[in-house]
Amino acid sequence: PEARLSRLDRDSATLKHLRDTLKHLKTGQLDIVIGTQMIAKGLDLPAVDVVGVISADTLLFLPDFTAAERTYQLLSQVAGRAGRGDRPGQVFIQTYSPHHQAITTAATHSYHDFVTTELAERAALNFPPFTFLLKLDSSHTDQAAAQETAEALADQLRRIKGLRVIGPAPAFLETIGGKHHWTITVKSPRRPPLVDIANQLAGTSWSVDLDPINLL
Repeated sequence: PEARLSRLDRDSATLKHLRDTLKHLKTGQLDIVIGTQMIAKGLDLPAVDVVGVISADTLLFLPDFTAAERTYQLLSQVAGRAGRGDRPGQVFIQTYSPHHQAITTAATHSYHDFVTTELAERAALNFPPFTFLLKLDSSHTDQAAAQETAEALADQLRRIKGLRVIGPAPAFLETIGGKHHWTITVKSPRRPPLVDIANQLAGTSWSVDLDPINLL
């Protein structure tokens, strides 16, 4: 109850608050910092001995091929905040998936084990780096119009030899700013056909993401 607390997240992190929090951590004026992903990355805080991660599964089961990679990356980064001083650090991870390879390899710092398993899964499912991706997004104030536009383009793309077309389907964030979004994902063993499609759709109502870092 007597612990001195601070909070760091997007809502609280004014420049002054961020500077004060980091200063107080380094000078021993804080005992506990509660925050979001922003406190996981790149901070050198020798006074931090213990890191706790609540609900490590938040990213893990997003409908995206990079979900396990992003989970491993974040856990590895936040674990690296503990024990940077003279005292050894401890990391506690709360998860509903204690046997998932992203969790177990992050907990043991087994980078090569994670990469080996993840690349094998990517190869089996034909995701990068074993294929090229193009993500297309159709948005419209009318849901039916967004769907019809996406279905029409998907039909055209399926006529192109060598492409694999996934969707169309409602986007992960289906409604943004009063508009309905539908997505198409196109896979190709070669990048030039995807570049051609992206160029043809430039300047239209389509949102085009070549080599997307995720599919959300």
